[in-house]
Formats: sequence, C-alpha cells, structure tokens
Amino acid sequence: MNAENGGWNKTGIALFLVAIGRLYLRKPAMAANPSSAPKHEKPTKGPSALASLGFGGLMFALHYLLSDSSTIILWTWSGFTVRGPLAVPHGTWTIATMGLGLMAGLFYPNLVRTWTAFGIGSVGAAVLTYCENWTGYYGGLAITLYVTAVAPIL
Repeated sequence: MNAENGGWNKTGIALFLVAIGRLYLRKPAMAANPSSAPKHEKPTKGPSALASLGFGGLMFALHYLLSDSSTIILWTWSGFTVRGPLAVPHGTWTIATMGLGLMAGLFYPNLVRTWTAFGIGSVGAAVLTYCENWTGYYGGLAITLYVTAVAPIL
C-alpha cells in the first residue's frame, strides 16, 4: 500500500526512526548495575552441524507448513466437493494449535524433548501425507503442535 490508497508508510518510517533513536540513546544494562553482569557458563558441547540441521529443519517446517493457516487444510483436500476442513472457519484451529504448541514448548520443555513427543509429531506428519480430508488434517494438527513446541527449545 502507498499514500494514495490509504497506506501509512510515512508513519511507519517515523516510528522506525524513533525506535532506532531510543535504542542508541539507551544506557547498557551493565553500566547501570554491575552486579547484574551475566554469569559465564560452559557452552554446550556437541556437533554444531547436527544442531544446524535441526534448526534448518525447524525453519523449513515453519515456513513451508505454517506460514499460512490454510496450507495444511489445502493439502488434505481430495478434490471438488470438499469433504474436509475449510480455510476460513478451520484455519483458526491451526492457529490455536500453533499457540498451544508454543505454550507447551515454553512451559513444559522436558515433555516436548521426549521421544514420545517426537513420535507423535512423526505420526502426525505421516497421517498428513497419506490421509485425506479430516483425518489428514488431524495429522497436520499433530505436526503443527510438535513443530511449534520444539521451536523455543531449538
């Protein structure tokens, strides 16, 4: 959108400049309170290549599956005269499941790290791939829950 059709570009640029100005005028936290300096912890050991593959898989899944709430819904359609979920009323279930998964990852990270959770996500991905209509959508919700739950952990 631009200024001719109702866009707020100038307002957005002004807010951006105010935010950048506030960022550079702020004092560092350590100068205000030296006792709040971060404690040095040992870094986690392990192969960084495997960690980067996991993070890349997460980014791919979030972008490919969940960048639009109707993507999973459209994957489950088997043709005209749709017998499965529709984008408008049922996309809210996808968004709600994304929120539920995020909350699970933030508040119950030890539950999300289990092999059982991984198995549920894997079965959900298989059901999404091989089933149609509502059954496929339920599998999509399972993989949605798992992917968004592991996001804060990774």
